[in-house]
Amino acid sequence: LHMKLTTNHMLPSIILGFCFLVGAPGNALVIGVILSQTKRLTFTLRLIANLAVTDLLALLVLPFWIYALVDSWIYGWLGCKILSFVVYCSMYASIFSVLMLSLHRCVLVLAPLWRWKSKGVKLGNRQSVCLLAGLWCASALLTVPVLEPRSVMLRDGLALLLLETLLGFVLPFLVIAISYCLISKRITERGFLWRRRLTRLTAWIVFTFFIFWFPYHLVNLVKVGAMLRLGDSEDLHIPSVWVNAAGALTFINSCLNPFIYAFTTIRPRKDTHDQSTWKQLCQSCWSQLREDLPSQIGSEESRKALFKEGTIFVT
Repeated sequence: LHMKLTTNHMLPSIILGFCFLVGAPGNALVIGVILSQTKRLTFTLRLIANLAVTDLLALLVLPFWIYALVDSWIYGWLGCKILSFVVYCSMYASIFSVLMLSLHRCVLVLAPLWRWKSKGVKLGNRQSVCLLAGLWCASALLTVPVLEPRSVMLRDGLALLLLETLLGFVLPFLVIAISYCLISKRITERGFLWRRRLTRLTAWIVFTFFIFWFPYHLVNLVKVGAMLRLGDSEDLHIPSVWVNAAGALTFINSCLNPFIYAFTTIRPRKDTHDQSTWKQLCQSCWSQLREDLPSQIGSEESRKALFKEGTIFVT
């Protein structure tokens, strides 16, 4: 298979190159900052770290795809399977991490005191690890169809396209949107101190997830329609620049996730000029976590207990 460098390949290559150069260091920094505080890891921070890992894995594959776009595919059938598995598994794991983050935040905001008083719902290390392991197992299971025998450039069939769009976009987007709508409604009703910042963050989460994933799944739906009507999506001539650009846009979401979920919790501290940037990031992150605790949630003792149990989330 040989591809000549054309405009159809240049635009996606530029997008993918930008995502790799910006997103890979950003996600790596998030992982390092969070894991440097292993004794204070909450379930939310574990999810953010897991999200950064999934995005980093997907971004590390980009140099291989960029080379294939600008020159030719030289990695053979096995390389195609391995790289495709990594990308698809990371895609599902990233989406499921965002989904679990939204559900976890929704529970914490809608019923924080109930969760604090209910001893049976506390998430310990074992429960957190089991949930994350289940997340990765589900992602790997959904990626198995990618390994079925097919030529290097042949697209998936109708069932796989529908599965990909339904479980990879439609259902997660609905759950995420509903969860954050409930969160926004509650913090508006209660007048929480961090309402404005959390509302802005909520809007960014829903907006970026939709805007960067919708084009890719729209192409999938067009192919599904072609299969149902014409019997084969190959009969529908979709410009390759659209297909490649839609696929490249999904990686922008992986590039932006560190800034949306992690860096929004970090405020530079003016009194730490003598400390390393790394240490400032760590201390700022955790000081911000304490500052954002809403005073409306119970007594001082209740709030301290909530922190101790790791139930308050980073916004």
